Amino acid sequence: MTEPGGRWKLDVRPRAQRQLAQLGLATFFLPACNSATVAYQMAITPDRLQARMYSAMNFGVTALMPLAPLTGGLLLTKWGGRTALLLLATLAVAGAAALIASRELRNLPIPDRWDLSEVPEAELRQA
Repeated sequence: MTEPGGRWKLDVRPRAQRQLAQLGLATFFLPACNSATVAYQMAITPDRLQARMYSAMNFGVTALMPLAPLTGGLLLTKWGGRTALLLLATLAVAGAAALIASRELRNLPIPDRWDLSEVPEAELRQA
């Protein structure tokens, strides 16, 4: 794994290159999906519940953050870098496929077309 002189060498074989490309493609659209779903969630949540909803959502995300390096370290220790990377790429592609397969997310309209008529206090945010 190291070259003479102590520099690290990353040996990425063609199969791993494909998996890395799939990982990049799978994660490329996640920020846009996250922004759209959070914006919609904030729009349909009544003003008096905004802070509760946002804190509950962020608590769940923040509580899971320490698991990423722990899981990565365990995978690297048990199976090595190549297998850990392939597993991560496979999980990312599966997650992206689940998002793509979600009819609700695919049919989420643009903000101008959101139907907020049934949401209490929505008329205050439509201005």
